[in-house]
Amino acid sequence: GLFDDSGRLVQSVWPDGGGEVVPGDLVGADRFHARDAVRALLQQRGAYVGREPKSMAVAVCSRSGDVLEPMMRAQWWARADAMAGRAREAVSSGETA
Repeated sequence: GLFDDSGRLVQSVWPDGGGEVVPGDLVGADRFHARDAVRALLQQRGAYVGREPKSMAVAVCSRSGDVLEPMMRAQWWARADAMAGRAREAVSSGETA
């Protein structure tokens, strides 16, 4: 994600430090300030296309009321078939209590 747990802009968008790098003067910026600054940078470079109203569901923390920013994470899965088979066998044979 672009923001840490306190809503500050981070240096890299990937947990391992790779990927896109955020401009240095925006690192640590509050997300609301960062959004305005990124829009200004895009306008300055002629890359800003525009802004349109869009309704969307925004996740909010039930404890603090903070907006929960989406964070991209690498997904992983483990094949559990063999492990589950061994566990079933251990239970069936009485090897486990």
